[in-house]
Amino acid sequence: MKYILILLVILSIAGCDVSKPKEADNYNIKEFYNQISYDFLLYELDDIYDKYSDDFMHNGRTIWTEEDWWRDKRENYSQLTFDNLEINSVGDNFAEVSFIVTFTGESEEIYQEPLTFGNLSYLHKEGGRWYIYGNQID
Repeated sequence: MKYILILLVILSIAGCDVSKPKEADNYNIKEFYNQISYDFLLYELDDIYDKYSDDFMHNGRTIWTEEDWWRDKRENYSQLTFDNLEINSVGDNFAEVSFIVTFTGESEEIYQEPLTFGNLSYLHKEGGRWYIYGNQID
C-alpha cells in the first residue's frame, strides 16, 4: 500500500510537469493574438509581419501576399478582435487555433477560422516563439 501511494504521488507530480509546458503554450498563443490586435489598432503592420515565419505558406500564399492582405484590411478597418479563441491542438512546435476574427470600422467583416481562410490559424514555434506558419500547402 505504501508503494502504491508513493507511485501515485510520483505520477501526479509527473503529470503536472507535463501539462505546464502546454499551459504556457496556450497562454503564449492567446497573448500572441492579443498582440496582433494591438498592433493592428496602432497601425504597426511591420510588427504583425514580424509574427510570420520565414517559411510561411498557406494555400499558395506567401508573406508577400499576406502583407498586401493586411494593408487592405488596415485601410478599410480600424479594429481587429479575436473571439472564442480555442487552441485545438498543440504539438511540440505546431499549433492549430480556431477563433472568430472581426474587422470593424465603418463596416464589419467577420470570419470563422480556420474554416474561412485559415491563414492565421496555423502556428509554428521557432526559437521558443510562436509564428504564423500557414498550412504549408503550395
